[in-house]
Amino acid sequence: MTIQFDALRGQIPPELLRVLEANNAFIQPTPQLTAVKTADYSALLGETVLVNPTGGAFAVTLPPLTGSGRDVTVANVSASTTAVTLQGGLGQVLSTVGDINSGSHDLSVLDVSPFFIGQLITVAGAGDDGTDLVTTIAGSGLGTLTLTDAAGTTVNGADVTSIGRQYIDAATSYSMAAAWRTITVRDVGTIWKKIALI
Repeated sequence: MTIQFDALRGQIPPELLRVLEANNAFIQPTPQLTAVKTADYSALLGETVLVNPTGGAFAVTLPPLTGSGRDVTVANVSASTTAVTLQGGLGQVLSTVGDINSGSHDLSVLDVSPFFIGQLITVAGAGDDGTDLVTTIAGSGLGTLTLTDAAGTTVNGADVTSIGRQYIDAATSYSMAAAWRTITVRDVGTIWKKIALI
């Protein structure tokens, strides 16, 4: 049985909403497409925000978290790789910079808080022959992320960004910097859950 979510919004407790979501017991209402945005924009629940960052980087601010289970999708409709940031609220960036020596698994970073064990990350220029190192986080400590794979190149002040599945809370953001990229996040109460990245 499929439940029409709009009929339940605000009428069921958040705990039940999470159970329904986990069991895919409801469908999302038809998304509302926006006009193409080229500057900062505040999204509404249920919107698909079309963006074109050709003229420069900007941010899409996500609406306040309510536990509604509703999605917000941001779709880059251009060939531009300029970053569009999904802003959760207070401006902490879901990336950092770090230093790692060739052959080492220990990445020194300014901020470990956006990252978690098992997360897939990219360390710019730290792969073999200066390519980006794509690896997972095996452990973390004060100012250090232990990586599954060793660096092939020594880097200092390299961009460290998470890729793949992650969460965006009210104090973080996610930078989308790829042509034709689409991301969908869902309001699950205290966090935005990233449910699709195309």
